[in-house]
Amino acid sequence: GIISALAIANRILTEGQPAIEDYFKFLSSGGSDSPVNELKLAGVDLTTKEPFTSAFNVFKDTLNEFIELSK
Repeated sequence: GIISALAIANRILTEGQPAIEDYFKFLSSGGSDSPVNELKLAGVDLTTKEPFTSAFNVFKDTLNEFIELSK
């Protein structure tokens, strides 16, 4: 769930309106397909490594920022 949310949020922040429209398509699907297929409507393909790698990079960057702030 967190990986999907991060991927969707990142798309919205970087791509803007097209990503928002894809997100609404995802929301409109309403459980009519498997979660993996529905997330593809939002531009998140959990069958690839990309969303996982991206999420781990966000966690790594956040941890590094925390470490720097705590010095």
